[in-house]
Amino acid sequence: MASHREEEQWAALRRSFTQAFTSLELGRRRWAKLSEEGKRALSHCTNSHLKLHYAEGEPSASPVRRQLALRALQQQQRSQDEARALLAELEGVLVKMQEAVALLRRRVEQAEAGRSAVRDAALFPSGLRAGDLLGCLEGFTSAYAREMALRRELVRELCGGWAREDVSSWESGARLALSAWVMQPYIEDAPMDLFFEEHSAEGIVSPPSGNRGQRHERKG
Repeated sequence: MASHREEEQWAALRRSFTQAFTSLELGRRRWAKLSEEGKRALSHCTNSHLKLHYAEGEPSASPVRRQLALRALQQQQRSQDEARALLAELEGVLVKMQEAVALLRRRVEQAEAGRSAVRDAALFPSGLRAGDLLGCLEGFTSAYAREMALRRELVRELCGGWAREDVSSWESGARLALSAWVMQPYIEDAPMDLFFEEHSAEGIVSPPSGNRGQRHERKG
């Protein structure tokens, strides 16, 4: 039979896992939305760079060409500001995900320090323990952190300038950078989707006791 202290530890773990799962699920959805908006902003930034280059291409530019250059410059500034603002929002999403997992780690370490049955008990019918789940979630947030580092570089590159004599090389590099933004190589959605489908917070079993292994019944 679980002691009162073990039941309290279990409840604390459950709350922390629920918070971490919720934070990561919400964060992933927010990340996807911001990523789509970022793709549009960076595409506009790239296109405005090129429009500005071609509009300024003639030494004796006509009034029409000068007007096109002005519009391209304005669009460039707007898209750069938008891209940098979206990057800052993505940073905020990542921080919230990391904070939720850090809180979870503290809860797991408290359970381990207590040397109670909670430490080694399976949190899910599949047999995964708290430490196993924590490792998975930390792996997910690490992937987002690596992707964030890449995206900082992509925004820096796409919002930067180029040597005028090398615009074609810059354009090729910009297209590759946009592709990298869309593909987000450090994040594998399929394994994460499967993990959260199989290990939702509602699936955590009851505290370790005589009825261990039964699923926790949610109270309506």
